[in-house]
Amino acid sequence: MFDLLPFYAILRSIPNKLLGVVAMFSAILALAAMPFTDLSRSRGLQFRPLSKANFFLFVANFLILMLLGAKHVESPYIELGQICTTLYFAHFFVTVPFIGMIENSLIELHSDQIKNKYLSLRKINNWYIDYNTFKSEFSISFIFSVFILITLFNNFSNFFTFQFCDAPTPWGIYFQDSATPQMEGLVELHDNVMFYLSIVLFTVGWILVSIVRKFTNAQSLTFLSSKYTSHGTSVELIWTIIPALILIFIAFPSFKLLYLMDEVSDPAMVVLAEGHQWYWSYQYPDFLNGEEEFIEFDSYLIPESDLEDGALRMLEVDNRVIIPELTHVRFVVTGADVIHSFACPALGIKCDAYPGRLNQMSVFVNREGIFYGQCSEICGILHSSMPIVIESISVEKFVSWVKEQ
Repeated sequence: MFDLLPFYAILRSIPNKLLGVVAMFSAILALAAMPFTDLSRSRGLQFRPLSKANFFLFVANFLILMLLGAKHVESPYIELGQICTTLYFAHFFVTVPFIGMIENSLIELHSDQIKNKYLSLRKINNWYIDYNTFKSEFSISFIFSVFILITLFNNFSNFFTFQFCDAPTPWGIYFQDSATPQMEGLVELHDNVMFYLSIVLFTVGWILVSIVRKFTNAQSLTFLSSKYTSHGTSVELIWTIIPALILIFIAFPSFKLLYLMDEVSDPAMVVLAEGHQWYWSYQYPDFLNGEEEFIEFDSYLIPESDLEDGALRMLEVDNRVIIPELTHVRFVVTGADVIHSFACPALGIKCDAYPGRLNQMSVFVNREGIFYGQCSEICGILHSSMPIVIESISVEKFVSWVKEQ
């Protein structure tokens, strides 16, 4: 996911793998240190121009880290990642406390002016405050709506064509088109859960907005002290039982789908996938080649300089996994050195590859196509260079392919 690329860039900027992992988790935990490192007396940024400028610099540095996380591990991206990593941690533990102390000094120097300004702001009518609140909420909603419209516009052609989406798309906000029964079940489960979550979101949001609008003046605060609204047994039972029922409605179909996905039916063929640093090797133990040996091959990422027109960057490989459609295929996954993860979103499969252990999963591809996946377990500096390409063809073409090996 693109929102994790900055932390991945921090991981890759440190040569030592252990220290890189520590730095990555420290970058996430550093967010929890903000309430302690921000020494300013004012928590908002409206009257803190220095903190506001520092925040925008932090956002710019974060976006640069996001871009670096998607680049190859090579110079000058490594050096830029080290610089941006230093600026990232300096923001939390150096610049934020330092700017906070400066702003506190400015507040002390101009305390009388700030006090007068605060008293004047207290005299503004309630309608003006409500208007500013509405304007802020409307701005957030408008920005979110524009983002959704841009995303839909980018995928506008998909609604009027019969092309399948079997690979990641820029700014995609939904799943790839399913090609297996388990992926169809996952999409259906997601839609059902989102239905319940939408109801909860709008219900809780409506309650919060109603309370804020109704109890913004001092005259109505006496109602809040009533025992029926602050310590009502009936209310507490309602907001305890309803979430429990919602979780039950979500749990039953999810557990059912989980057990169905773990069930491996009688497979017609087996494919052994073994993860290496940083490529995949495959073996077909049910078929022999011309030398009376198992069909096996390695699958490497095609460099960007060697890509053909229309090929996908960081996703295309030199040897694809070929399987027949409408056939039960059993994947046996293992690792040769470190932990990897064999994942293909369009097929709805994700299986960890542990060294010395064998994991299995079943696939029944119901249409022809080329499906792209990637290693989904951080396995080293070239973790992003381990794509998975599975091509589903007809049984007749598969038999011809086996004879050619």
